[in-house]
Amino acid sequence: MRLKSIKLALFALFFTSFFSYAQVLPPGIANRNIHWPKDGPMGPQVFGTGVIDPNQTDQEKSGEDWWYDVKPIYENGDQVGYMTCGFTAHKNYYFDETGLNPQGFIQMPDPISFLKDPCERRTVEGEYASIYQQHIGRYDLNGNPIWCKHVNFGGPLMALTNTPDGGFIAVGETNAAYNHDNVIIKQNATLTISNCTIEFADTRRVNVDTKIVIEPGGRLIINNATLTSIQSCEKAMWDGIEVQGQPGQIQTPNSNQGFLSISSSTISNARNGAATTARNNDNTVDWTKTGGGIIIATNSNFINNYASFGFMKYTPYTASGALTNDKSGILKCNFTTTDDFGDGGMTTEPYAQIIMWDTKNVRIQGNTFTNYRMNVPIIERGTGILSVDAAFVVKPGCTSSFVSPGGCPPINEVKNEFHNLYTGIAISNINKSPFTIDKTIFNNNLYGAS
Repeated sequence: MRLKSIKLALFALFFTSFFSYAQVLPPGIANRNIHWPKDGPMGPQVFGTGVIDPNQTDQEKSGEDWWYDVKPIYENGDQVGYMTCGFTAHKNYYFDETGLNPQGFIQMPDPISFLKDPCERRTVEGEYASIYQQHIGRYDLNGNPIWCKHVNFGGPLMALTNTPDGGFIAVGETNAAYNHDNVIIKQNATLTISNCTIEFADTRRVNVDTKIVIEPGGRLIINNATLTSIQSCEKAMWDGIEVQGQPGQIQTPNSNQGFLSISSSTISNARNGAATTARNNDNTVDWTKTGGGIIIATNSNFINNYASFGFMKYTPYTASGALTNDKSGILKCNFTTTDDFGDGGMTTEPYAQIIMWDTKNVRIQGNTFTNYRMNVPIIERGTGILSVDAAFVVKPGCTSSFVSPGGCPPINEVKNEFHNLYTGIAISNINKSPFTIDKTIFNNNLYGAS
């Protein structure tokens, strides 16, 4: 019922946008041949934005943009252009990395056509493609393209919604849950991912960042979902989730910081499952947004990640200025590495599953860390927890919803466990930060805690 109502809402959005379409079309676009395609009301078709192959039918012409929505763009109160969304059809096209063509494609005479392989390690320009990609583009007031971005394969982006900061949110559908770009969650926005699997391309193969970025004040809720690399790609990894913060602000209310909740879900094949490290475009650390992000994970699985969680330097205070504990916590989760670990390139062994640097009491309760890669040197079997000048408490979780003042009943305790690792808990503590390791099981590790 919920899915049906979402589809109806999108359908209504689509018709609303179509009937207002003629009011916002720029002159250069209004003069083009715009019509409904033969097979029904899928969206207005715009000729002229690509090279059309006359040998194809109306519904298959290459390089055409099929637009589902158009919105005006305003700057300082003046309209400066238009934003469009839909999808672009490419057939027998040659990929051009230079970006000189707004669509990035020029037609070649050879009748070669195949689906672009997202697993391919693209190191040189020039490859044939037959692609139907989600499209979002910006045009000036005369309808001239300023830029065009292709987001995903499959179904179209169907509608644009304005955001308070002057940006746009594009929504749509896809028959392939692949991501080949960053997903950015803006301030005061919430993205919920539930009951689905999303596969991300490998940044090092497609030369495009593939991660989720939660800006300060943004929220990501992951429930009963799987986030992983593209499964048809052997030994691929994606870049994980970046939880940005404001290191000079407190964590209450949550809107001061990026917020991530993971429950009953799986994150696998990530270089960094989730971390409070912010990155610039050149991959250097943005220290103005590093630290303070809130991550809470419960009853979830983290499989074959180079590192599953990273908590960067942050000192938490209350509103009155008293020192307090970090609001982040990892509770009753499973961390696993198997023989399938790696990206087929430089990443050949795991690092540490939970990393803390100069943080204060991130909760670590009732988790299990297991390495199944037994045919590798013991030094390559990974570490469960790495603490650098961090105060922390590793203690049991509790299966009971009722906890007495005396603590969790022993029968309901879920201990932290570390199996077959190089080091269970590695501690570097120049600052002599206090830590507690309580009721913890270490089994077949070279070092339990060191």
